[in-house]
Amino acid sequence: MAPIMAEKSPPSRHLGTNINHTLVKKDGWRWWYRKYAPGDTLLEGLEKDAREAKKGLWSDPQPMPPWEWRKRKSR
Repeated sequence: MAPIMAEKSPPSRHLGTNINHTLVKKDGWRWWYRKYAPGDTLLEGLEKDAREAKKGLWSDPQPMPPWEWRKRKSR
């Protein structure tokens, strides 16, 4: 299963909660996709927190970014 990325789409909101932020930090199941959100220091910090806490995909010692996974699968 490839992880979901926080992309350039407007923030996903549900009952006042930013889903991108929840998935990046709280659950650790989303990457901060720098290509589409360059300089987003909030997402950068949330991903850093999730990495340090080894949450979600960060529990893997060598998680593969989805953009790398897609490159390898297309060969």
